Amino acid sequence: MVEQELYFGGKGGILGAMDEHKVDLFIVPSTLGIANDLAAKMGFPVVAIPLGFWPEDTPVEKKGGLVKAAPGIPLVSSILRRESC
Repeated sequence: MVEQELYFGGKGGILGAMDEHKVDLFIVPSTLGIANDLAAKMGFPVVAIPLGFWPEDTPVEKKGGLVKAAPGIPLVSSILRRESC
């Protein structure tokens, strides 16, 4: 599991995509789990930008027992920054 996270946080994932597209920042919805899970474990600086709340007609979406989307919960985008920029 550790090797898999290192791969997807490094050249096989976040860093590889940043290199390929020549970018130093990614903006992603927090519901993807990239910022909350993988980027934080890899030591990427992450900033959360509140966008409001999920609308009342949003279906409840769970992943791994955690609620990812539901009526009235915060909707957030996260900015991941390459540490060396």
